[in-house]
Amino acid sequence: MSKPFNILLATVCCLSSVLFGNAARSETLPEAVQSAINGNPTLDQAVAAQKAAREAVVQERSNYFPKLSASTSAGRVYGDNATSRGLSVTRGAGYSGMWEGSLTVSQMLFDGLKTPRLVGAEKEKERVAEATLEATREALALQTALAYMNVLRARESLKIYEDYKGQLAFYTDKIRKMVGEGIADDSELQQAEVVMLELDNLITGFKGQELSANAEFTRLTGHMADEAMVRPTDITAQLPATADNAIAMATRKHPQMEMAEHEIQAAGMTADARESALFPNVTGELSTYRKDVKDLIGGEVDDDRAIVRATWEFSTGGAELAAIRKAKQEKAQSEAKKGEVLRALESGVRTAYANLSTSAEQRDILTRKLDATSKLLSAYRSQFEAGKVRILQLLQSENQTMNSRVDLLNAEYRNLAAQYSVLGSIGALQESLLAPVMAQTNNNGQ
Repeated sequence: MSKPFNILLATVCCLSSVLFGNAARSETLPEAVQSAINGNPTLDQAVAAQKAAREAVVQERSNYFPKLSASTSAGRVYGDNATSRGLSVTRGAGYSGMWEGSLTVSQMLFDGLKTPRLVGAEKEKERVAEATLEATREALALQTALAYMNVLRARESLKIYEDYKGQLAFYTDKIRKMVGEGIADDSELQQAEVVMLELDNLITGFKGQELSANAEFTRLTGHMADEAMVRPTDITAQLPATADNAIAMATRKHPQMEMAEHEIQAAGMTADARESALFPNVTGELSTYRKDVKDLIGGEVDDDRAIVRATWEFSTGGAELAAIRKAKQEKAQSEAKKGEVLRALESGVRTAYANLSTSAEQRDILTRKLDATSKLLSAYRSQFEAGKVRILQLLQSENQTMNSRVDLLNAEYRNLAAQYSVLGSIGALQESLLAPVMAQTNNNGQ
């Protein structure tokens, strides 16, 4: 095989890998959602909060275990007491080097059930953090889905307008020639130029929309939208048949409902723990104490103890009772919050279904409108060839058809967004989008 052929073959391979690699790279909606979930700072905050809640459980649980207390000190002391005066006939006082140390092991025996209640409360707060993390993922999935579709909508609308611009320029040039030949009126040319300016304004607006949509997409996923994207599939078949069915599902499985329920449980256990202040604390202690000074000051001290200590503190100002009442009101607040969350979920579901129904109806209407304007354009083209309509009328019909195409495109994306919003409103969007991705990842791993 000749050297030039080898070079040619290598060049072809490199170009093929670049061209076909770029062509094959087409980010899907599930992949975009996965990117958002893998590296979004909002989610990182929720993960950190969950880990902190887990450590809070360990912190409260540690009260079940013994506590160690150790201290030591050394230096020089001066003493003037009954001992020193009894041993010294000159001054009645003395100086000595001093060392002392103590070690105490204490074990909680009874604290009015405060520890188990606080451990239970922290476990419920950990579950709240887990549900918050899940709710954050769900919200992030919906935001990413809407941003993904918004980028696609702006791009496809812009392409329709830019493709039409060449056709509009053709008509405008033709009218300009006809005006020069005296076949068309100058007002027709002016109207065509106005249509061209309106189109330029629309193109500029959609370019801005694409930039804004891409900025939002980048905020969520951490990268710009790929040049090649895939329109999400219609998921109407996956949706509950009615809003009432969807509300029932949301009540059962939405992470926000789980958050609210665990917050109530945590508040209840915290209130019970506050009542533990009405009981004494009982602690077992093992301790040893050593002190070494001259006999002149007091001599050596050895003190070993094994005792059970009971302590009870109660504020005469009613602090403990106020803390109990406060905790109970916080539980009532959590219960009211659950009702608020439920109403918000119901409202969100019904709004999503209203948007779904409205957008579907608008899509059907605009489909019929596009069909009507396309038929009218076809008729105008035939009549123009026969000299029955003027070129400006044909141009206006072309413009109307183009606008109908863009209107239908936007209605289709509104309907898609409404479909995914329904899944998001019941807390099932993340599962629906990422299950295929996870399954594919697992298959590739095998």
